[in-house]
Amino acid sequence: SRISDPDKLNRDLLIYLLWGTGWYSNQEIGNLFGLGYSSISRRVTIMKSKISKDDKINKRIIKIKSLIKV
Repeated sequence: SRISDPDKLNRDLLIYLLWGTGWYSNQEIGNLFGLGYSSISRRVTIMKSKISKDDKINKRIIKIKSLIKV
């Protein structure tokens, strides 16, 4: 079943943050979310674009990173 847009954004933020650590391969991240490794690459590319264009998302990423050691 499809997930809602807010849930998709939250999922993609988590994917982006996990990917950004460099600790996990796309395959490992994909396994966590039930996605293929190429889908992870696509979600990261989309999030990079959204972060650069959407100030609210950018601020949210900054806030999350300040709360955790990334």
